[in-house]
Amino acid sequence: MKILSPQAIQDWEQQTIASGTPAETLMRQAVTGLHQLITHRFPAGLALIACGKGNNGNDALWLADALKESGWQVTVWISHPPDERTRIDTEPEPIERSLEQAVVHPTTPSNCFLSSQPVLIIDGILGLGAIGAPRGVASEMIQWLMQHRRPQDITFSIDTPSGLDAENGEIYDPCFYADFTVSLGAVKSGCCRQSARDAVGRLSALPITLDEPTPDTNEDFFTLEMARELISHRKTDAYKHQQGTVHLWAGSTGMTGAALLASQAALRSGAGLVRLFTSEEIIPSLTGFNPEIMLEPITLSKKLNPNLVDSDALLVGPGIGLNAKTRTLFMDVIEQVRCPLIVDADGITLCASEPSLLATLPADTILTPHAGEFARLLPQSSGSRSKDARLFTTLNPHVVLALKGPNTLVTSQGPGLSYNGSGNPGMATAGSGDVLAGLIAGLRARGRNPWDATRLGVFWHGLAGDEAARRCSEDSLLASDLIDSLGPARMIISRP
Repeated sequence: MKILSPQAIQDWEQQTIASGTPAETLMRQAVTGLHQLITHRFPAGLALIACGKGNNGNDALWLADALKESGWQVTVWISHPPDERTRIDTEPEPIERSLEQAVVHPTTPSNCFLSSQPVLIIDGILGLGAIGAPRGVASEMIQWLMQHRRPQDITFSIDTPSGLDAENGEIYDPCFYADFTVSLGAVKSGCCRQSARDAVGRLSALPITLDEPTPDTNEDFFTLEMARELISHRKTDAYKHQQGTVHLWAGSTGMTGAALLASQAALRSGAGLVRLFTSEEIIPSLTGFNPEIMLEPITLSKKLNPNLVDSDALLVGPGIGLNAKTRTLFMDVIEQVRCPLIVDADGITLCASEPSLLATLPADTILTPHAGEFARLLPQSSGSRSKDARLFTTLNPHVVLALKGPNTLVTSQGPGLSYNGSGNPGMATAGSGDVLAGLIAGLRARGRNPWDATRLGVFWHGLAGDEAARRCSEDSLLASDLIDSLGPARMIISRP
């Protein structure tokens, strides 16, 4: 999905309507998508939906009716009497039904918070036409909601939080601080800014069918629909050697988990063969976990085993350690590798400590740092993840970067910058990055180019995290839960 300025998306929508698509059709798509997302993520309960007088408010009013039909107890709070709000040519009946039962400002819906049950507070107050800080009724409604919101309540913004500049990400006073924001049609540029993170919360996107051609941009937001375009299915006569061989150099004393998680993820990617090169002393503790993983000892005191660099993809780094012998062997790997290379964890730290190593990485090497590792790779931070990611790949045009974190960024010198649209905070747990690195390595071994393998791997990994969180909660999520959820997540991607 495209990332666009508010003006660009407004022009695109108007172009679509002018060419014959009714505004009601676009609204129906938006509401259907929002309804599906909410009912999939949350069990039916209490909802308070705050609606402004513009098109964003119309979407919210229609959504209120849809949630009622799904068993939610919904209170609608509108900023203006029905005869003072913006109407579309043919007012849909769901909007009329919501208006009939709405609480009209300045009356407030205080009764919503009498129960200890969490309330889903949905923000449909201001849309893309808003300029500057909220004023008047909109300001009063936002302030009231933020003052009355309790810790157990969940806040949700339609398209962009009211009080956030949708172009540059400035947070005005007052602002509706959302736990979840869902952009419609295209992700608004301001929602992706680092400055907007506190107000936007968890960002996702819903596609809406708009006219071609799409506006030009070199930034996108990777969605389920985009993942489905990249996924492939096995041929009926497939055999294991066609599915790719992944080699990993991972693990050391005290770091067996990193080796195991990365190897398991490579298997779950669909790779035909996975061979783990690891410290001889930990092999007994790995034997029996996954009989599908072939184990081979790696000796730091000898020359590089040529088998290590002879595969369809090589992952180096998870849990290998940072001692002098490891550094020497790592340098040998970089010099001799002739297959697609993925560098993670300790491998990234070794690259950061030896600038010459970073410069000599093979073309199309994939790096998967978290924020701390990236700070060592690029000490001169601007404070903006996107700017720093772009700068890094400008300085290192031979690599593809997956900068892990909220909406993990994938960038390279060619295609541009991609924000990931899956995942949740529960994935901030030990071993999660090892799973991602193994998954990307498997996709590379199966023949996908580095850009597509990285974006698809990041999305698949995040979707597995979302599935795991639904099963065991974000707080209780473990990296091993991600392994168990890779299969179900793959089924979601391939579902018609």
